Amino acid sequence: MAACLAAGLAFQPAARGQALQFDVTTIPSVVVANTGLSEVLSDLSLIAKPACGTETDAFCVSSAEKIEVRFNNITIDNSASTGILICETISGFFSCNQEGLFMTGVITVAGNTVSIGVKQGVNLAAFDRLSIAGVRARIAESVLATPGLETIAVVSAVPAAAATFPTDALVVAHSANPLSLLVTSVPEVPCTAEDVIPTILVQEGYATAFADYADPLERSFPGQPVLARNPFGANSSIRIRLALTGLVSGVQIQWPLTITAQNAGSKLDLIEQSEDGSTATYLYSAPTQLPNDNLSEVFAVRLRPENFRFSGT
Repeated sequence: MAACLAAGLAFQPAARGQALQFDVTTIPSVVVANTGLSEVLSDLSLIAKPACGTETDAFCVSSAEKIEVRFNNITIDNSASTGILICETISGFFSCNQEGLFMTGVITVAGNTVSIGVKQGVNLAAFDRLSIAGVRARIAESVLATPGLETIAVVSAVPAAAATFPTDALVVAHSANPLSLLVTSVPEVPCTAEDVIPTILVQEGYATAFADYADPLERSFPGQPVLARNPFGANSSIRIRLALTGLVSGVQIQWPLTITAQNAGSKLDLIEQSEDGSTATYLYSAPTQLPNDNLSEVFAVRLRPENFRFSGT
């Protein structure tokens, strides 16, 4: 019997009061405009591991004062009052940006770091969750201004020993050029329909770069589109400015008023141009947003003979 008891000592329950243990997930890392001043990063979810058991077994009792999320290479552009959303789902209780069962309600932003105040002595259960959403970044003012670079999120606790997190790289953004132009040059201004037509192909750099945020100057599709995108970012519209150099004195361009995408129902509306037409500004709008987020829209801006005016000889 003594031998059996001694052998049984090897099967003791797991130690109680150990550090919080989290898995961390992200939504698929988003593509952000390398020229963007306020671009939304991927959401993060901190999920208590199965080893945390139940809310009564004291397997994962919090000794942390706060949890910090640091976003490398960028500066955060907003706060909890202007779009960042921190939510807890603890033992079936749901709360955002305020005191809850786990959060104290204190959320601060400094540089590239979001700090979330949490309560000590709280016992987390398996799959309890803390989510971070709506963080915006100044991409154009960071190294991500070079297309193809990325932002990594690092999650930690204060004190550091109070919680463990996976060491996998959490990519929350890839930068890309939101716009590409292909210019078809011609040897001279077209005078008849048979002449070669100067064309500027305006193409979305990636499928979700263009968004309709109900700019008041929209003509083709005024107001919010169907299935509108949540305007987390600071941008209120997508505007495309075209500029010509070397326009000969006495030649004036009247840019096309409306251009329909070659592969979608979205449009570019001319909202401003200089007196001689050397610059023109177009505004993007769409009847519905979500389908357009699944393709890269292409607009062909064609300058036909009727778009030119001449003075003198």
